[in-house]
Amino acid sequence: MNKKGILLKYWGYDQFRPNQEKIIDTVLSKKDCLAILPTGAGKSLCYQLPGLLQEGITLIVSPLIALMQDQVQQLKNRNIKAMHFSATSHKEDVGRLLDNSKFGDYKFIYLSPERIQNEAFLEQLAMLTVNCIAVDEAHCISEWGIDFRPAYRKIKHLQDCFPNAPTIALTASAKAKVRNDIIENLTLKKPEVIIDSFERKNIAYQVVEVEDKWTLLFQLVKFIQGTAIVYCETRYQTEQISSWLEQKGISARAFHGGMSQREKKDRLVDWQSNRKRVMVATSAFGMGIDKADVRLVVHFAPPDSLERYYQETGRAGRDGKIAKAFLLLHKNDITELTSKLIESLPEERDYIKTYKNLCNFFQISSGSLPENTFHLNFSQFCTLYKLGKKKTWQCFTDFEQNGIVHFHPSYQKQWQLKSSHSETKLLSFFDSKSQLGTLIEILLRNYPHFPQDKISVNPKTIERLLNLKEKAIKASLNQLKAMDVIDFDDRSADLELQFLVPREDQYALINLLKHQKLKRKIKLERLEKMIHFLKHPQRCLRNQLLNYFGESRSSTCKQCSATPCAPIDQVTKDAENKLLALLAKGPTSLNQIKENLFILPSVLASLLEKLLAQEKIEKTTTNHFFLAHE
Repeated sequence: MNKKGILLKYWGYDQFRPNQEKIIDTVLSKKDCLAILPTGAGKSLCYQLPGLLQEGITLIVSPLIALMQDQVQQLKNRNIKAMHFSATSHKEDVGRLLDNSKFGDYKFIYLSPERIQNEAFLEQLAMLTVNCIAVDEAHCISEWGIDFRPAYRKIKHLQDCFPNAPTIALTASAKAKVRNDIIENLTLKKPEVIIDSFERKNIAYQVVEVEDKWTLLFQLVKFIQGTAIVYCETRYQTEQISSWLEQKGISARAFHGGMSQREKKDRLVDWQSNRKRVMVATSAFGMGIDKADVRLVVHFAPPDSLERYYQETGRAGRDGKIAKAFLLLHKNDITELTSKLIESLPEERDYIKTYKNLCNFFQISSGSLPENTFHLNFSQFCTLYKLGKKKTWQCFTDFEQNGIVHFHPSYQKQWQLKSSHSETKLLSFFDSKSQLGTLIEILLRNYPHFPQDKISVNPKTIERLLNLKEKAIKASLNQLKAMDVIDFDDRSADLELQFLVPREDQYALINLLKHQKLKRKIKLERLEKMIHFLKHPQRCLRNQLLNYFGESRSSTCKQCSATPCAPIDQVTKDAENKLLALLAKGPTSLNQIKENLFILPSVLASLLEKLLAQEKIEKTTTNHFFLAHE
């Protein structure tokens, strides 16, 4: 089967997107390649399709477990065999799955950069026939990028195992400094460098200064038909806005990182199947989202970088049809955006303090590397050690990126138990035939670290062992707590974590701290560029974005909210005609105007003022507008 046949069979398309075929041909010709493609340009197809056309397996290095899982699932949905390995994959599973890959017609194996640092794993991997090595999010190898991960520098070990396999590096970062870093650190041999345009001609970018965001948001989702995404900065706000839209008759769902995987999946299905029209989400709504018919993306508050803004607005109009991207800007937003970012940027002392507290919380001794998985209530942890949540979360994120600790959202209900008494003492407190005595025995028998160490207990497990309901068990535990027999905390854990390196307070953070100052500088520079974008409405928004990504245009887009692209006279004239037609039906309140017409607040205010001054319209004592009698 040829390229077009594979494309149609597995992806349902009869044509390639710009530059896809060129990249695919480069891979098939066994040449190294650096592909710079914007969000939504179909990066994964560039190595997946040639992987299907060749003998052997394609190895893909990817930085995020969630991204790997999503890619593997998408391939499975197309009846293509794929698997993934992360740093936390169990040793027994690794051997079994690699054996399966040799004989089970697997075509793609996704690897975390931390996994390829394991020599034993590389030895097993070297037994496979590999046709290509793909490095996704390749900017992670560059220290000039905000997502720099030291483990990416170890990809050379993988390349050494398969010297005849070409390497394709894929990224959405077009900065020259980053590009050169990728080529050098991946030792790409005379690579074909293919850069796709970042221009999205079908997206009309709109930055609107507004006092009442809620009213304008309602107008946008009411008058712009089709699927929509509303991006918010907090989890609470997503829930608040989605409920409010539902009350107003607009079908909506909230989506954020505080939800279980099951909840996320259900809400995503509701939205993708058009059972719910509007998804109100934090930036957690991103990976694997590829709905073609999104007509509207709204930012309820400005994001902290143009990269993020471009990525999130880029989820609109992937079918090539016209789409709108609105950013709602209040006069206080820029000040708040700046202060929030500064509040969330840890300093060296914050990383050190957080790491030590995390190790102490789980009683990790110096030099040790526990193999078990731990559960943590994030809010509880921050409260206990008097840590700011924003900075602490950023510390956790950076620990993950630097291969120090792996964090995974865990929404199991977990009880934390500990006792200062010895095992013998505990058994002496109660008759073994009593409910409390039986509970103590069950805990001692099934949790070997109890009572000396704090343990995490799943209530369902204890229910099964005791054959009692959770409510009764919890009452018994609270009774034991009141008697000072045990310490009991029933707050649920929301994070699952695994330590990836031994506790070495002086050395574990050395690479992270080395890059921390540069990362802080890059984040502040990105914020500065975002603010400049927001403060210059007189320049074409599309051109500002393209210039940021290293492209330039002499002509304006003629469809964004910038002054050269949206002549105020034409905008006002169109709005005037709509308004006069509505008022011809009878006296109308300001709220009724907003419910029936989509006119931007600034345009509507100046228009009403103008028409009143020209005596084309009049206003009643009850603030209803009507056409003036000639």
